Formats: sequence, C-alpha cells, structure tokens
Amino acid sequence: MESGKVETTINNNIAEVSFFHPKGNSLNSIILKELAITFKALSVNAEIKVIVLRSNGDGAFCGGASISEMLTIKDYKSAENYFNCFSDLLQSMISCPKFILARVHGKVVGGGIGLISACDYVIASLTSEVRLSELAIGIGPFVISPAVAKRIGNSAFKSLTINYDWHTANWALSKSLFDEICKTRSELDEAINQLAQKMTLGNSEAIVEMKKIFWNDSEQIFVQLKERAHLSAKLLLSEFTQNHLKKYLK
Repeated sequence: MESGKVETTINNNIAEVSFFHPKGNSLNSIILKELAITFKALSVNAEIKVIVLRSNGDGAFCGGASISEMLTIKDYKSAENYFNCFSDLLQSMISCPKFILARVHGKVVGGGIGLISACDYVIASLTSEVRLSELAIGIGPFVISPAVAKRIGNSAFKSLTINYDWHTANWALSKSLFDEICKTRSELDEAINQLAQKMTLGNSEAIVEMKKIFWNDSEQIFVQLKERAHLSAKLLLSEFTQNHLKKYLK
C-alpha cells in the first residue's frame, strides 16, 4: 500500500482509472509508470470510448510529485528518470485517441495540475483548490508547463506559478482549468456519469480526429516535456531544493 496503486474498471465502453497513495495521493514513479501503461493499453482497446480519471480517498485529489521519493534521489540520472515518468504519462494521455474526463474531488497540487491539464474535460467539486507549489521547494513546474499553459494560457500559468498560494475552484473554472464545478460529491459523480454515458454515443472515428485537433501541437509539446524534465532533474539535486524538501517532511 505504501507504494500506492492504480486500478481500472471497464463497463459499458467506459474505463474508470483510479489511483491512490496514502500520502495525499502523491505521484511516485510507480504510480506514474502504472498510469502511463494503463493509458497506453486503453488507447488500443477498441471497446473503450471514454476514460474517467479519478483518485481514491476523501482527501486531496492529487498531492503532486512525491517528496519522499525525491529526497531519495542522489544522482542526475535517477532524477531525470523520475521526471521523465511525468513526461511519459502526459504524453500517453495526450496521445490517447479517447476522450479523458477528470473527476476532481479535492485539492490539486503541482504535478496533479499537469495531470488534469492533459485531460480533455475536467469536472470538480466546489471545495477543490489548486496550487503550483514547485517554486516553494526550489524547482519550477517545468515538466508539466507545456500541458498546463496549453490548458489555461500563458498568462494564467504565470499567475499560478508566481503566486503559489491556494486558488479556489471558481478561480480554476474562470481560467478553464476546470470545465464544470459541482456543489456536492453526489452531484460530481452524477455529472461525470452523465457526461461519460453521453460520450459513448459518439463516433469513435470523430473522437480520434477531434483529439488530433485539440492537441494539434502535440509533437512540439512532447519535445518540450523531455527538455523540461532535464531542468527539473538538475534543480532537484541543488542544495537549496534538498533543504526545502526536508522542511516539507517535518
């Protein structure tokens, strides 16, 4: 359980992908790799028309990168491998020829914002909040930046990066990070279920072509993901970042 888990259920042409980690649904390399493998497998599954991404538990939707794992990294290659896990996951989602819906029930931090930015439609609870906290620990949201800036625009991305306080669900809705917000958890589940069912009625070929249009600059984004994983890896090993990461665990 300490390493977390990823589970997939398939019903009526809808795949539900859920992830869980006991430390605030943080994203360690195991979860990142499992999610990427899952999206790649679902991409070639002709039975699937829509994918719902969710996390389990009643706390945060996603706590972002795993601070515990980052503190164990002592060399550049290991650091690069870790951030490439983010890059590979985002690429697998952007490349997926199915619509991906995100069900966001709580706080979203750092890499979790990259995760929902790579989704095609995001429905969140009113109590959800978002925060890009990377500058606070000595790095920046480099590897996720292409997906986040694509989703909300460069101006909002700058605001979210520089002012790394919590931002409300209404703020996220106003910047198109969220597409809908729901007052209660039951309303959130109902909205996700209704939209997923509606999307199964669509023509799969049309969905494939729309995904290409949505991500018409995907090749450029894929290059940027790899380049910026390098920046994150380099800064992770700095004395400044290591000292700040330790403070977060205290």
